[in-house]
Amino acid sequence: MTDNTKISVTLTPELRLEQALREAGVEDPTTVSELIVVGTLTENDFEYIREKMGKSMLDLDMSDASVENNTIKSFTFGSYPSHCASLTSVTIPASITEIAHNAFCGCCRPAYITVHPDNQFYTSENGSLFNKDKTKIIFFFDEGQEEYVIPETITEITSDIFYKCKKLKLLTVHPDNPVYSSENGVLFNKDKTELIRCPEGRQGEYVIPDSVKKIRTYAFSNCKGLTSFIIPASVTKIEIFAFSMCHSITAMIVMPNNSVYSSENGVLFYKSMTELLAFPPAKQGDYVIPVSITEFNMSFFMSCVGLTSLFIPQTVTKIVGFNHFIYPKNIIVHPDNPVYKSENGKIELK
Repeated sequence: MTDNTKISVTLTPELRLEQALREAGVEDPTTVSELIVVGTLTENDFEYIREKMGKSMLDLDMSDASVENNTIKSFTFGSYPSHCASLTSVTIPASITEIAHNAFCGCCRPAYITVHPDNQFYTSENGSLFNKDKTKIIFFFDEGQEEYVIPETITEITSDIFYKCKKLKLLTVHPDNPVYSSENGVLFNKDKTELIRCPEGRQGEYVIPDSVKKIRTYAFSNCKGLTSFIIPASVTKIEIFAFSMCHSITAMIVMPNNSVYSSENGVLFYKSMTELLAFPPAKQGDYVIPVSITEFNMSFFMSCVGLTSLFIPQTVTKIVGFNHFIYPKNIIVHPDNPVYKSENGKIELK
């Protein structure tokens, strides 16, 4: 068989997915665009889907199937987009009792989720996945819309729920929602002391409101249209990776009366200026790390394609991830640094 569009298989303890497909006449799993499964899927079956079928399969129908331990685990559909790059539709069976919020991370395209109506724990609406009473968003189906109105019933949202929603410009919260609020399309907790998520489609400069005390992990993740941030004096907690993959950012500006953070030439530091916290990915040219800095994470420079050279002073004695970076291409370490040295533009331990 060379051209399969829709294949149905029945799994048993003795007959797993790979063998069941062969018995159905499928020699090449990449020819299957729609798979209907009856029986129980195991972790090995999902691994086969990820590794052998993920780049070609569009629809996975599990409505008459079950899943081992009734659980769809973290990264069931992969941990990066090449795993299930083509998957656009998944049907969840009635027996499922637990779904990890990052189960669909490997879906490059937005997967339309449908939950069997008899499921007692989950429900779906317009392709998005919720718990049964719709107090928690587990997976958001991105239809390419510019605005999403968060219902009044929602009381639990993780910062990565709206990841890869590239056209989303406004997150608006229903005014009767007891937990969340929004301002100018950005998502906050109710009293606006925590900035939870900025939509990825937002453009230009963003001035963080003076009420904000905490910026959550992934709050600005993948906001590739933003060019700069202005962080007010009120912010006392910025969680790790809050600004990850903001490729257009040229400057992070902290108001001078902030007691915890500071900025210099658009780079984010702690107030003491001993630790570098974030580097604008779109910053161009050479950069000299200040001599007050004693440690930093090399991953902060991984997306800095315009950074031609990085100069590391003798004061830096701790660099996290120095052997896993991509950019900059030319690193120069001060010869008197006691821990590190540079060779042909690369950094090494002495």
